[in-house]
Amino acid sequence: MYGMLLTVAVAVVVAAVAMGVTGAVTGWVPPYGRGRIPRPRLYGYGTLAAGAGLGGSVSLGSYDGSETGYAVLALGSMACFAAGLFVQVLAQRPGRARQSTPAP
Repeated sequence: MYGMLLTVAVAVVVAAVAMGVTGAVTGWVPPYGRGRIPRPRLYGYGTLAAGAGLGGSVSLGSYDGSETGYAVLALGSMACFAAGLFVQVLAQRPGRARQSTPAP
């Protein structure tokens, strides 16, 4: 059972990182989000960061709290995942409109 769950988790991480790289480089967004994401490259960077954080969390496995180094890695991967989600939320908001200066 553990092997099947780990396989699914790795597949999700690989898909998230691949979608993040594709979105950051080309501006491609999956079809379900094309209408509400005005900044697709920023969304790609957010997906990449969230995938990296999720990958770090999956690679740690179960943590029993006995070593401090694992706690730092776990908190770092969770922070990376949360930062990626925050960047994805920012990408769903429209940017500020440019203010044109009137000609004298």
